[in-house]
Amino acid sequence: MFTISGLRAPSADVAVAAAFNTVGDLGSVAAAGIDAPLFWTPSGVRRVDAIIRRAMHARGAKTLSGTVQQLNSLRGACLVQGLVAAILLGESVKGVPITETHPKALLWLLGIASAERPHADVRLAHVEQLVSYDGPSLTEHERDAAISLAAACAMHQKRRGWTNLLHYEQRALQFVPGGVAYWMPNIDGIDAA
Repeated sequence: MFTISGLRAPSADVAVAAAFNTVGDLGSVAAAGIDAPLFWTPSGVRRVDAIIRRAMHARGAKTLSGTVQQLNSLRGACLVQGLVAAILLGESVKGVPITETHPKALLWLLGIASAERPHADVRLAHVEQLVSYDGPSLTEHERDAAISLAAACAMHQKRRGWTNLLHYEQRALQFVPGGVAYWMPNIDGIDAA
């Protein structure tokens, strides 16, 4: 379990600088999770997104297209700023593992979000097994950042019950120095087709 401190940033460079200021010693950065698409496919259709949508549907999620969207339907800031943050981080901390994250989908896959508790109603107290936080109430975006931290920790620790979904992509185009991963909890019956 890791402790976080809330911070807000208007752009990728400010976010990366603020994260470095929080961490202090850049050598202590073991992994990073970024809630944004970090790789593309030539066709524009990512298998990992279809895998996650099917798994969420199997767990009762109703708004799949609004939660796990096609890349070309996402807002530019999400697409560009997340990738820019990953590139800046990869340039600053050579070899740091970086995972794409999808906190709202992660809540469904872990059984924390459900038909009875939509992801918008999940508070940090519901995810204490993932992240410890002692501070003022967090916004939904800050909560999602904390959940991204938990995914980065799972990647760094190669946590049992988690896997790198990027292995299911036939041709992932990556632009981040050192590459990226997409760590999520294991999904029963993955159909990579």
